[in-house]
Amino acid sequence: MINLSAARIESIAVHYIGNKHLETPLVLSSNLLQLEEEFAQQLLPFFIHGFDKVYDVYSFTSFSLSTETQAGYLANAILKSTEPFLVSSKKLAELLYNQSIHPNIKDGELYIVLINDAIYKERSVDIVGIFKTENKQQFIQTKFQEIGSEVHSQRGVLLSKPDKACIVIQPRQEDEDQEVFILDNQNKSHEADFWKIDFLGLEKKVTDFSQTASFLDVTKVFLTKEIDHGFDVNKTDKIELMNRSVDYFKKNEVFDKEEFVQNVFESGELIDSFINFEEEYKQDKGIDYEASFEISPQAVKQKGKIFKSIIKLDKNFHVYVHGNKSMIEQGKDADGRKFYKLYYENEN
Repeated sequence: MINLSAARIESIAVHYIGNKHLETPLVLSSNLLQLEEEFAQQLLPFFIHGFDKVYDVYSFTSFSLSTETQAGYLANAILKSTEPFLVSSKKLAELLYNQSIHPNIKDGELYIVLINDAIYKERSVDIVGIFKTENKQQFIQTKFQEIGSEVHSQRGVLLSKPDKACIVIQPRQEDEDQEVFILDNQNKSHEADFWKIDFLGLEKKVTDFSQTASFLDVTKVFLTKEIDHGFDVNKTDKIELMNRSVDYFKKNEVFDKEEFVQNVFESGELIDSFINFEEEYKQDKGIDYEASFEISPQAVKQKGKIFKSIIKLDKNFHVYVHGNKSMIEQGKDADGRKFYKLYYENEN
């Protein structure tokens, strides 16, 4: 995603963020970190690690960009050098501290970093990184001397990943858009609102990835929950519809909603039900996508995993159905026991 071969850390500041609700303090550093060049180069991957598999793109809200005490304004102040780096970093630390009002928010170090001369999408960019480390690991350090050896226990942060991270990628060309990416390794299923919204002030951009992912989410909810309200559809039929849905996205480069519903649902009543549900779901969840867009292979790969083609039978069997529902039959014997009959040609 980001090429760091020629990149360098221009400036870095570290502040300590307590929990305002619990009255643990905010500690602001009075100076920038001075790093040896070799160590600075070792730190670079730490600040970018993990973003190679992040595809959701965000932007700062207009409020965040236009208000002097908000993250978007302060990130741009760093990028444009409109005020000293340390001053902007302190304001970011104060903003995060003021948003750390939930008792479950952990104390930790806040790193503000300016990285120059990185390469992103074959263009030269500058990057502002905002990283928070909350969890420390126990390490053992061994020293060998003439009189013997010593072992000390220490606590520190793994270089593999910060707990929360944000990178702001700014192209050198003024006519190209800024892109923002976030990570929250403590809330993997759903980024904490205080980090994404309250502190950073971000909103998701509409991209090929977001549109593909959103439509697959809508389809999955419809097929697993909503379809039961108006139709008598057994598990095998649901799996058949799921397989058709994912296959459409795998086999096509451009999504067309009318083509999709005709290929997947076929039945007019089922199509009408899906379209009505889709419009209500989009409005309720505040998601957006067009009737036609380029399909993102990354989103298909990621979201395809939630379309589980599995029939679970009590605690004894799992039946995986990958296609051709004519090869499986469901029934009930004279004693009332339910069964599935499977047809096949080869056994592996």
